[in-house]
Amino acid sequence: MSAGNSDLYVEQGATFQRTLTFKDPSNALVDITGWVFTGQIRKRYDSPDVIASFTFAIQDQTTAKGQVLMTMSPADTLAIPVDKSSGVTKRITKYAYDVQVLIPGGEVDRVIEGIANVSPEVTRA
Repeated sequence: MSAGNSDLYVEQGATFQRTLTFKDPSNALVDITGWVFTGQIRKRYDSPDVIASFTFAIQDQTTAKGQVLMTMSPADTLAIPVDKSSGVTKRITKYAYDVQVLIPGGEVDRVIEGIANVSPEVTRA
């Protein structure tokens, strides 16, 4: 399976959620029970430091077959550094991300990759 390319928009200080849906080549939903997902954001693809990690929750495979919810909490998105040097002009900070899955039996696939565009938070408690 080759990785899809999809850029993300992450709002600093807000909950991030995206549902990933898996289908086979005939477009039928795939039961993803037992799959283990991992995903990270880094400054660049070759950066040694992890900026943030996603959390994954496989949805009920009877009612939401093939679906996994990818999330980050408001605290996690707030911890992502952003460029605020421009003052009033809202700056988007770009990072690299990808998501991998370990399928029972030992196969590891990268399922999605792209740019995580992070916008700075203005409203704070």
